[in-house]
Amino acid sequence: MKMQNLLALSLTLLLGACHDYERVDRTDASADGVYRGVLSDATAHKSLHAHALDGLVLGFGLDDDARYSGQLTVHGHTLSGRFDTRDTDGQLRTAYRLEGHLIEGERIEASLFAPRHQAELSLFYSAQDTNRYLELADLRGVYVLESAELNLSLSIYPDGDIEGYDSAGCGYFGRVGVPDHRRNLFEVSIAIEGCGLDGEYAFGIGNLERHGPYGATLVLPIWLDESDRVESWVLERRS
Repeated sequence: MKMQNLLALSLTLLLGACHDYERVDRTDASADGVYRGVLSDATAHKSLHAHALDGLVLGFGLDDDARYSGQLTVHGHTLSGRFDTRDTDGQLRTAYRLEGHLIEGERIEASLFAPRHQAELSLFYSAQDTNRYLELADLRGVYVLESAELNLSLSIYPDGDIEGYDSAGCGYFGRVGVPDHRRNLFEVSIAIEGCGLDGEYAFGIGNLERHGPYGATLVLPIWLDESDRVESWVLERRS
């Protein structure tokens, strides 16, 4: 009887240990970060810059004006979801199904599938851009974007409120948040009013590039919900 109890206890402990090992092994990795990489298809290899946060990916081309967006689901280190290539206006070009692998803090490797299209995506984690402590206070200031398509002045206040105006008469009102102070990533939500984009809602994932004690650049790919477009905002701090 004692031997049976001992065997039962040993089996219980063994099964419990196996269960704990499986539970730990299934812990989902985090894809959050700043990445640079390459999208390769049958015709070209395109370099891109991308930000990932809470399953959303927003990015833009480094060699051209292409834009990118994606939605990732992570199970352990396995990735699935969607990755979209977009034209220079940010409009959807090709919607790919994504299957891949994530090594947290190192890289993403994925295959992309669409009718009559297939591509490979390699994104490399930029520790230099990502692994910097970020407080809301670091973001406050007046930032300016000047381009042929858009002239925008955007103010970020100490409490995280956003107010901005562009040359087309649009007003931008929203909030900025820092979800994890250990990562140099912030999220922006903006309502657009008073122009042809009235009623549009935008969401962005940003990274703060510091230049000395005072200079800074907001690298902010942003997705416009109503029109399903991605824009690439790079704003310089003026004050």
